[in-house]
Amino acid sequence: MLSPNLKRYLPLAGLLVMLGLGAWLFNEPSPARTAPATAENFGTSGADMFWLLVKMVFILAAVCGLAWLSLRWLLPRLYGTPPGSPRHIRVLETHRLDPHRSLLLVRVQI
Repeated sequence: MLSPNLKRYLPLAGLLVMLGLGAWLFNEPSPARTAPATAENFGTSGADMFWLLVKMVFILAAVCGLAWLSLRWLLPRLYGTPPGSPRHIRVLETHRLDPHRSLLLVRVQI
């Protein structure tokens, strides 16, 4: 098992791997075109379309990863309470009423 300190950085490592893979996929040299672009020499094959689809999926995954990272990991650290600060709501006692309900005694600091 990973330590809690390493688990904090797993989303960032996954995102860096996705971005690196996307950069690698888009780093292919483009062929120099000497002839004018006509319908005959502008077509793409099925294999080219497949790789374009694969690249698009990886870029979409990277964008979704960035959105998830910013919403779940980055924004709470920027605008949330620091880890060492006291909490504003404390649960003092809990009493189970039935399997689906419980009664909590809380202290709210304003």
